[in-house]
Amino acid sequence: MSDYQTRFKTPKFILFIVAIGYFLILLAIGLFLIKGSIISGLIILPIGVYLAFSHTGFDIDSDKRRFRHFTSQFWIKDGYWNRFENYPYLALLSIRTRQTKYSTSGVPLSTSGMSYRVHLLNRKHTKKLLLKEFNNKEEAESFINRISKELNLEIQVYSPDFT
Repeated sequence: MSDYQTRFKTPKFILFIVAIGYFLILLAIGLFLIKGSIISGLIILPIGVYLAFSHTGFDIDSDKRRFRHFTSQFWIKDGYWNRFENYPYLALLSIRTRQTKYSTSGVPLSTSGMSYRVHLLNRKHTKKLLLKEFNNKEEAESFINRISKELNLEIQVYSPDFT
């Protein structure tokens, strides 16, 4: 079996949902110990573990030049291995983000910003896989330069060819 390294691991859910997962775990332990309620604790515990410990990430196998984007639930990884030959390029994409919130009186409040995403690209740039997202352009550029040298991938401008 080949030795691979897990990289870019992030929680599957937003921080608030992860916090709810930890709360449910503590609640289940409290039900076990204080109330002696085993059945309700056994119902709540798996939900808490799922919310708190589910994550996504990338496994990189440098020896076999392959990777997989995975989702992990209950410490079981689900994802298909791809070869770097099929995704030989990296690209940095700038995404303008905009959020609009409404107050109770109906007045809109809009905020906007930029997000910088590093993607793996196939040969025709028609498929892209997100590696990591940044709020700072300099951090994103530093990351893409470092990872391109580490994985021996070429950085290109995103330009899909649908012909």
